[in-house]
Amino acid sequence: MVREQIGNANEFILPFIYTLFFFILICNLTGNVPYSYTVTTSIIVTLGLSFTIFIGVTFLGLYIHK
Repeated sequence: MVREQIGNANEFILPFIYTLFFFILICNLTGNVPYSYTVTTSIIVTLGLSFTIFIGVTFLGLYIHK
């Protein structure tokens, strides 16, 4: 599904998307273990991921498209 949305020319982004997906998946699945802490409930992790990705995508878009 991801490959259909981004096209063949942008396949260099796929490892990043898959890594991000599995990081969030595993962090959320740890919440199913009794007495464990889900890392993604922390606002600093959520904001850190979102700001880093937003700034990175913005700089990459400006670099590629001038």
